[in-house]
Amino acid sequence: MMLKRHIEAAIGDIDRLIALTKRDIEAIKATQHEKMSDHLREKEALIHAFENRKSLLNAELVERTRKEPDKGLDVLLDKEEQLLLEKLKKRLMKLKKVNRKFARYVVSISEFYNTMLDRVFALDSSGYEKTTPKPASILKVSA
Repeated sequence: MMLKRHIEAAIGDIDRLIALTKRDIEAIKATQHEKMSDHLREKEALIHAFENRKSLLNAELVERTRKEPDKGLDVLLDKEEQLLLEKLKKRLMKLKKVNRKFARYVVSISEFYNTMLDRVFALDSSGYEKTTPKPASILKVSA
């Protein structure tokens, strides 16, 4: 019973993370970047909660296998627990996919801003190091 509750709670955490990340993607598209920072604390709390639940899940599974070491998880878990674990796995895969999409947007925006910054403030570049802008280059206007 306890295992089912932990799995269901973990699925709820993942579902909320997916929803927040999708909202963040929409915020990026609408150039409402401040909304993403609003979600940051909530996401961090959800990640922390998920990690705690994952530890509780692991402890429960270890306890079951300790009590009956010659039985596999397919025997130790009832059908509903197995289905819930499969559902959790699918949700984690969905979160991974949504996070990848989010990361692509973040990288694109970051590259855009870095390019704009480099164009506005020409930096001296020597190898991997960039130094402060040349004073004259800040005021330089191309006609």
